[in-house]
Amino acid sequence: MVRPHGFWLGMDIELGQFSLCLLVLAFSNCGGRWLLILLEMDVSTAIIRTSTIFSLYISFSLFSFSIAFAFSPAVHYLLDCGSTKPTTVDNNRRFTGDSSDSGSQFLKSSRSIFLRNSNPSPDSSPLYHAVRVFTRPSKYAFEIRGTHVVRLHFRPFDSSNFNTYDSKFHVSVNGYLLLYNFTVGKSQAPIIKDYVIWVDAEELVITFVLSEKSEIAFVNAIEVISAP
Repeated sequence: MVRPHGFWLGMDIELGQFSLCLLVLAFSNCGGRWLLILLEMDVSTAIIRTSTIFSLYISFSLFSFSIAFAFSPAVHYLLDCGSTKPTTVDNNRRFTGDSSDSGSQFLKSSRSIFLRNSNPSPDSSPLYHAVRVFTRPSKYAFEIRGTHVVRLHFRPFDSSNFNTYDSKFHVSVNGYLLLYNFTVGKSQAPIIKDYVIWVDAEELVITFVLSEKSEIAFVNAIEVISAP
């Protein structure tokens, strides 16, 4: 069995041919050796060729070898939407409440409501115990440029005033539509949507717009993180 451990990706364009090269450093359980493997794919014919460039035998009775890549994002905005205080989840990831002094600067809405779940499920993350509800088009704005990951969290819950289960809405980023007539339906589990966005303006703007005949839009949490 060969287990991939890292890769390098490259593209080569020559004489009208387009090929894809994948250089993989892998460990083989058969004999305890490292293999540097070149995968070549001719995109026009979808033919993949594999060749071993070299193998490095290692005695794992002496030591083990690993490769790790660390990435620390320059931009890291985490918002707990509908919350007035910070929420810490998953390995000390700290989400700022968008109703707090530091978090409210990102919310650009004249008509929104925050709700808390009075009876949350014992196994649910505290990130989904609050929700930001919009009754008209609303947005969040972040002063950033470049490539970023945008992650949206949705988990509906029962409320005497609003039915988040039946809500339907659109979500866009800087005018590009991400979700159209989005609805969570009867889902009891969190729905998480991830997008990689290139921002060539002065800010990244996430906009929520109600669909026709829908009374509300909502979101539980937003993450905006600079991409590697």
